[in-house]
Amino acid sequence: MRSLALPQDGTAGIRLVLYFTKGLGDVVAAEVSGIVPAAAIQLAGDRFLVLALTAAQAARLGRQAHTVDDARLLVAGPERIGSEAGFAALCAAAAARVREVLPPDSGGQPGPWSVTMSARSPVWRRSPGWDPAPVLARHFPGADLSATERSPVDLRLQADEDTAHIALNLWSRPIGKRAGDVPGRAGDVPGRAGALRPTVAAA
Repeated sequence: MRSLALPQDGTAGIRLVLYFTKGLGDVVAAEVSGIVPAAAIQLAGDRFLVLALTAAQAARLGRQAHTVDDARLLVAGPERIGSEAGFAALCAAAAARVREVLPPDSGGQPGPWSVTMSARSPVWRRSPGWDPAPVLARHFPGADLSATERSPVDLRLQADEDTAHIALNLWSRPIGKRAGDVPGRAGDVPGRAGALRPTVAAA
């Protein structure tokens, strides 16, 4: 897990977003309570949970969780987005938070950032819509939605209709993606195309 510029007393709170396969929310919540009982679930979606916990607890969760596809530091939202201006404000808040929590020597400033997007019927596709790419590029240095590789600073934009949040990667690859996974097919077992993703199998 990457280091964060937080108070070093070990009690500084963060918000972590856990992403998982739809339908596994109860299983993930049970696993979380077994690994970090003190973590508080602040928001439960059908594909993610928002937890309040310490960085040390997040590190333990990242090492031990088996049913989670990815875990990231929440840097903005979740909040309702009704316009391009509202979306730009969310991105600005996320960029400011990233700069706040990444130490200057972490390689996250001012190098290129990438954005991983997960959007279901996002508000920008409604009329009158807008293109999110220029907004993302303006606030996140080097952001390219068509990029095929993650930069060291990778932000996930999760948009479900008019609600969106942005989270920062804490690990170099999604915690649910094990070594040896087939490129482009997260979770497939080498030589066994179509096998269950490890997180689903664990659940």
